[in-house]
Amino acid sequence: MSQEEPAPEPVPDSPWFAVFAALFAIFMHALGLLTLLGMVGLTNLVAALGMSAVVAYPLAFTFLAARSSEPPPVLLGLVPARRGSALAVLLLLASLLLTSEIDNLTRAAIPPPGVEGGEPPETRGLGWQLFLVYVVVMPLAFELFYRGALQPRLVRMLGTSRGIFAASSLSAIGVSFYNPWLLLPSLAAHSLLGILRHCSGSVRPAVTLHALTGVVIIASNAGIFGIPGFDDLSAAHTPARWLVPSALITGLGLWQCRRLLDRL
Repeated sequence: MSQEEPAPEPVPDSPWFAVFAALFAIFMHALGLLTLLGMVGLTNLVAALGMSAVVAYPLAFTFLAARSSEPPPVLLGLVPARRGSALAVLLLLASLLLTSEIDNLTRAAIPPPGVEGGEPPETRGLGWQLFLVYVVVMPLAFELFYRGALQPRLVRMLGTSRGIFAASSLSAIGVSFYNPWLLLPSLAAHSLLGILRHCSGSVRPAVTLHALTGVVIIASNAGIFGIPGFDDLSAAHTPARWLVPSALITGLGLWQCRRLLDRL
């Protein structure tokens, strides 16, 4: 009688393979964007970003899933978050003013070509499309891949700090490949998302924070807040009276993240 052959074991992980999977996702995202804008003739940049992300990141996830014996919900980080994670999400939302000011400083140091201020052309009057991409598609695509599947693997292989930084750097590149001026503010924002994901033990808080960020960005495009340098673009920078409280609240959010680790 023939014996059943044992199931093949997953191929061992390596940091380089994880980085390759991320770069593959970025490449597919860029290729999809160029295809939609160039060959298909789509003129809506935001819609093209969302549509190409829906294809690129599930494809990249299959590379990581093939090297893991974990079930998909665990691999993606779709597990319950530690108690107190919701408070960390709300506190870290204040960091939006800080990352916005990093964007202001970047654009002041190296002005983008052909931009005279005002609302970015790709976000004017998009309504529900902007909501769908910024609040649903991008938070799910980016967080499930970079913070859900990729970051824990890099943390295991590189250590906590380097793993979070590596995943944050790759996801920042994924955001800014079509607009290099987004790189530094994206790196700052995604580093906070990475810390939140690590401390909460789940990708759910990171998805929530990313989605809330999208809501605030859409509201700022409508000029709801009237904060100089944030949604009031008549000012080049946000005054300290806004930035200092934002930094203090963000610090409290990081302190809350540290407390979540104490509950292990």
